[in-house]
Amino acid sequence: MEVLTLKAEVSTDCAKYRNLKAEVLTLKAEVATDCTKHRNLKTEVLTLKAKVSTD
Repeated sequence: MEVLTLKAEVSTDCAKYRNLKAEVLTLKAEVATDCTKHRNLKTEVLTLKAKVSTD
């Protein structure tokens, strides 16, 4: 009986771990998207600044 209980616990832990890993990857992807947006925004601001100084 104990072995079966342990097996069930281990498989539950593995499932939790997989879900956690998926969440972490999703968060990483979201952060990367935010960084890209930030870089694009920074570029736009610099371009606008350059235009203003030229004008």
